[in-house]
Amino acid sequence: MLVRRALAAAAAVLVLGGCGSEPPSPAPASTFSQADVTFVQALLPQHRAGIALAGVGAERASRPELRTMAAAIVATQRDEVARMTEWLVVWKQAPASEAAAGPDLAGLRAAGQPSFDKRFLSLLIEQQQAAVRLAQAEEAGGSNVNARSFATQVRLSREAQIKQLRGWASAT
Repeated sequence: MLVRRALAAAAAVLVLGGCGSEPPSPAPASTFSQADVTFVQALLPQHRAGIALAGVGAERASRPELRTMAAAIVATQRDEVARMTEWLVVWKQAPASEAAAGPDLAGLRAAGQPSFDKRFLSLLIEQQQAAVRLAQAEEAGGSNVNARSFATQVRLSREAQIKQLRGWASAT
């Protein structure tokens, strides 16, 4: 019964938080600013690091609801990476750097339980907070209506995820 409730809560966060929803396509190439380009070029490596982190959590987390959320994050952010990469092509802008200053995945992989879940939750919260900060900068300074809308979607979904993750962390 407790597991069902937890899975239902995780599913609600994923649905209400925007996991799995697709960002809009970009507006024509002439309707973007350097702030939009900077946002996408910064969010792409951040997402790649998040995909790697969430992938480890999807495999190793002891809580089923945490594995479910991590797997949904991987799927969502892969789709978002593809779309943002497409935006840069349409905008005729340089691709984002492949390098990302991500979390220490080797240390995370080496962690046993229950320290793995605690460490993973902490790292994932930090990762999602970084995405929120990037999204807020785009909301404040971007000009492409679709990039700004996507930033709002990212901010709202990550804030919902952070709230859920903090709840799980406090129960761990």
